Amino acid sequence: MDYLLHLVRVTFEQHTELLLSVTVFLEQVGLPMPAYPSLIVAGSLPATMAGAASLCGMLGMAVLACLLADLVWYWMGRRFGSILTRRICHLSMSPEVCVMRSASFYQKHGLNALLVAKFLPGAGIMTTLLAGMNRTSLRKFLVYDAMGSMIWAGSALVLGYIFQDTVSQALALLPPFAYLGVIAMILIVLTYLAARWQSRHRTTPLIKLAPLSTISILQQASADEEP
Repeated sequence: MDYLLHLVRVTFEQHTELLLSVTVFLEQVGLPMPAYPSLIVAGSLPATMAGAASLCGMLGMAVLACLLADLVWYWMGRRFGSILTRRICHLSMSPEVCVMRSASFYQKHGLNALLVAKFLPGAGIMTTLLAGMNRTSLRKFLVYDAMGSMIWAGSALVLGYIFQDTVSQALALLPPFAYLGVIAMILIVLTYLAARWQSRHRTTPLIKLAPLSTISILQQASADEEP
């Protein structure tokens, strides 16, 4: 296990920007990837590499990965709209609450929601979908999404850069607890799946989400977003 962790760290240091881009992209399309912790770790590396120049390069690659993934959800929102929103919300513990909370959040904040959505679990994808569903202009979407991506990725890189020693010390403590970490991750996934299964079987066979009229409250925000 120690050798494996060492190999992972060496590979990460040698191909930081590429691995960061892939990790961020996969997380933004919905896979459970540790993108934010990876950005923090990456931010702690420039002290032994190329300093601020490397930091800026990693930020650019992370933002580009975010934009590519978010464009996928944006176009899917324009194409499939509320149908896709409902399907994604069916993955949550409470689909009805998911729809209403997402719609309410976007209605209240509009495009400004894109500036902070990536910090909120699940909100990034839903907010991007709702922006596409609401026919937000592509130019405005890209501007706000790029700013939100810079804030999200930049905050992690800066944290790693500022606390380089702390991050290095934390990484040095990982090997003895690697097995426990893997077991904990497996238990978390199993607990989540069990909770979802129990939640589904406590209710009616198929939860009917709020009708399209509920989703239509988003149209009230579209007037403020017209180019």
